Formats: sequence, C-alpha cells, structure tokens
Amino acid sequence: TGERYRDGPTLLKVLLLHINPSTKVQTLAFQSKIKSARITAHDGDVTKLLSFMESVRLSALHVGKTITDYELHLFEALLDVTVKNEEFRNFVQRKRDDWE
Repeated sequence: TGERYRDGPTLLKVLLLHINPSTKVQTLAFQSKIKSARITAHDGDVTKLLSFMESVRLSALHVGKTITDYELHLFEALLDVTVKNEEFRNFVQRKRDDWE
C-alpha cells in the first residue's frame, strides 16, 4: 500500500544508526566527574583539584568532547560549602562574580 510502518525494534535500530550510545555515556561520565568535583575530595589542595579537573577536561577534548559549563563547575568545586577558610571562599566568590 506504500505506507511506512516502523515498529519499536526498527525505530531503535534507526536511532542507534544515528547516535553512538557509548559516546553519549562517555560524555556523561566526563560531565559527572567535573560536576561532582570538590576541593574537600582533594584534601583541600587547590592544585590537586585543578589538576584533576584539567585532566578530565583534556581527556574529554582528546576524544572530541567538551565539558559544558566548565568554568561554572570549577567555581562550584572551589566554593565547596565545607571549606572553612572564609577569606578563600570570599576571594573565589568575587572572582566568580566578576566572571558572571
């Protein structure tokens, strides 16, 4: 009759032909690492935190992916609520305000 009919498995195959699920998962993994990074997870060492975040960003770039809102996540990691040094938090907050 010339009608097109696509059932569930056919639609899934079409989707999988047009997207690469492993690439999506890999991108989400990079994003998740950056989003969840906190200075306290690196013993309060800013250098360790920045090295970690930069290595994740570069790993993503190496496979052709970018981290969305990288700078925002960087500020959030540095402004971890458990950081007790108020002078440091105020400094980072001022830098964030300038950036925004």
